[in-house]
Amino acid sequence: MKNQLNKFGIYTVQIDDALSAWAAERLSALMVDQGVPERQQAGLLCELCAVSPSQARRKLRGAMWTFGEVLTVVRHFGCSLDQVFAGSVSHAGISTGSFTTVMLEATFLMDALTLPCQVRLGSLSIGLQGSDELLTVQNQVGWYVGTRKQLDNHPHNGEFYHVAQVLLTPTLSKPSIRIAILDDDVGTSETLGEWFTAAGYAATAFTSAGQLLAAPVDHFDAFVVDYLLAGDDSSQATIKLIRQALPDAPIVLLTGKLRDGRVSEADLTTMLRTAHATFFEKPVRPSVLAATIEKELDQLAQRRAA
Repeated sequence: MKNQLNKFGIYTVQIDDALSAWAAERLSALMVDQGVPERQQAGLLCELCAVSPSQARRKLRGAMWTFGEVLTVVRHFGCSLDQVFAGSVSHAGISTGSFTTVMLEATFLMDALTLPCQVRLGSLSIGLQGSDELLTVQNQVGWYVGTRKQLDNHPHNGEFYHVAQVLLTPTLSKPSIRIAILDDDVGTSETLGEWFTAAGYAATAFTSAGQLLAAPVDHFDAFVVDYLLAGDDSSQATIKLIRQALPDAPIVLLTGKLRDGRVSEADLTTMLRTAHATFFEKPVRPSVLAATIEKELDQLAQRRAA
């Protein structure tokens, strides 16, 4: 698998070409088992994955899938990845020697944040790696998963392997952080929601301020909000209402419109100061957003305990 930056500025994981035909075969079989005939499968993919009919047909013929798309289809039918894919490697025309079938306990490195995970080793990594490619390596403490740059910051004494599969396994010692995501672009909000959910957070995606404000705002611990919503309206009024209900909750503002002049830098600076919000310009890694939220919540807990 490999990481890529999609058009929404969010890093996604793509399944390598060698596994794409296998993924298509397994997902098609799943849909048939669930009563969706082959002639209707492309239409269902269009609805679930927000792709065009031609893209859906190509995926069913073995074109590239993102991990998020696979997960969306599997979850739609209430199944797990293991139920759909486990035990079928030998029927996929893929060498079982290219990766192990054992999941190893590991630590996932995401910038300033680390999470427990399980990793299945892929093939041995030889030569140069892409800057955003996920790799895994072992040291005296255990296995680590991350980019080559992240892994090089941790002493290691083994070979680098490609990642065939990684499962995040957040600890259950404390309740999941509840994060509301507001972006009028459905693809962006859902992709961010999927990432936070996979990382162990309780994420809810909204595509309009009305949807968010209709929910109990105080149900959430933190907010990720696109500064410029539909119609070029700023989210200032929404932020003000959030602040009235939750004066100290972390609020992270995002925008990709600062450079083209559609967002006033002066207005944005004023909001950041008055609303006590944090700002990132798209594209930004979701792990950076998560680390920022975790840090602000930790600081809030320390202030309350003092």
